[in-house]
Amino acid sequence: MAINFSDTLASINADLNRRTIVFAAVLGVLLLLWFGWLFLVPLSITKQATGSFDTGQPAIAITTSVNGRIEQIQLAAGDFVNEGDSLLVINTDDEQKQIITLQKSLNEQKTALAAMANTHTSELQALTILRNSLAIKIESARAQLANAQTQYDQQKTMVELLQGATSAVSKIEIQKEQLQLQQIHEHLLVTRQLVKTTQTESDQAAEQESLLRAHFAQDIAHQQSRIAALEAQLTGQQQAAEHKILRAPKAARVAEVMPLQQGQWIAAGTTLATLVPEGELRVVAQFSPIDAQGYLQVGQTAKVQVDSFPWLQYGALNAQVLQVNEAERDGTIRVLLGLAGNNHLAIQQGMTAKIIVNVAAATPWELLLQSLGRSQSQQ
Repeated sequence: MAINFSDTLASINADLNRRTIVFAAVLGVLLLLWFGWLFLVPLSITKQATGSFDTGQPAIAITTSVNGRIEQIQLAAGDFVNEGDSLLVINTDDEQKQIITLQKSLNEQKTALAAMANTHTSELQALTILRNSLAIKIESARAQLANAQTQYDQQKTMVELLQGATSAVSKIEIQKEQLQLQQIHEHLLVTRQLVKTTQTESDQAAEQESLLRAHFAQDIAHQQSRIAALEAQLTGQQQAAEHKILRAPKAARVAEVMPLQQGQWIAAGTTLATLVPEGELRVVAQFSPIDAQGYLQVGQTAKVQVDSFPWLQYGALNAQVLQVNEAERDGTIRVLLGLAGNNHLAIQQGMTAKIIVNVAAATPWELLLQSLGRSQSQQ
């Protein structure tokens, strides 16, 4: 059946009209979305800089104070050490020989002091026993002397009474009593001499004990002086040996170690390693004044991309601005950031990173106006 040309033309015109309407509708939607994005969708404004991780505590240089050859190496970069841990030992053979010799001499002198004390103690004990014995002897002699004196006085009184009554007593009886008085007197004199002699012996023993104690104190003091001198020498050698053992002054992590080998000679004053005390990790960033002034403020959030851990693989760390300092001597502005949330990376002090701080949010239209305003201000 034949198709009328006018009908075909009308059909084409209707199809074109439908396409035009669809195109206009699509274009209108796109323009509406674009204007919505331009005026309504906020975009994050960021400022970027490089920085590094820091604990806020100064690094500790491990420096040797003596010359010598390395005997033991007990540290490596990345190790964590506790306070007092041995890090490196310099050969101490000379000091150890001196320590052994001095320790032997010290033990001998202490043994001699103990023997000397025992000898003097024995001598003093013997003198004490002698003095006690003499004291008992003196008391006994004095008792005998008192008894003899009493007998003598009684006998003398009797003789005097007999001599006064010559008519009633014979001369023979008087002579007999006088003889007995003479014997008692002789015994009294002997007893007096015994008391005197015993007292003299006691005094001599006391003097001898006093001299012995003085001599003993002098000998002990002299021996103790020898021991003190040896102990001082021994302490000096032990300290010299201890100075050849480099120890960690506090708990820290080993940041750097110079190339070392066992048997290597090192001079006094050589820095062998650097320790970094453990502490809360922070990020220190250096921003240019153009990026920082007027933009960076305390409390702003940031992302930290650690150079040692590619952020596409490990992600970025969350952080927050803690402090914005004035311009440094080199013209940069130092910004301190604290890590927020869990740190899933093995971060160490000194590692570098890229810091991206979210300073504001603005629509594209606002950004365009700000850009135009800065351009005009620069002109």
